[in-house]
Amino acid sequence: MSAVKIGVLKNQLSQYLNRVRRGDRVQIYDRDELIAEIIPASGKGAPSVWERMIQDGFLQPAEEEGGFSGLRIATASPRLKQVLDQALEETRDEN
Repeated sequence: MSAVKIGVLKNQLSQYLNRVRRGDRVQIYDRDELIAEIIPASGKGAPSVWERMIQDGFLQPAEEEGGFSGLRIATASPRLKQVLDQALEETRDEN
């Protein structure tokens, strides 16, 4: 994930958009306040909570012989409970 102030983004927009094309997320700051985030577009719309958690490094795909076997927690974080609660709510809403 990249972070950039508005003035730098304005002057180097093409470079930051290329990063987004490669899958990076760009957080935009006005002084020290986070005001926006540019994320890669996908054919399905906005990434799911699970995809965002993988992108943010909270989760990692757990692999066993033969392929994917679920997800595992990648790192402890103060925000982890909040993010997991949000994911659980979204999952409940889908059912």
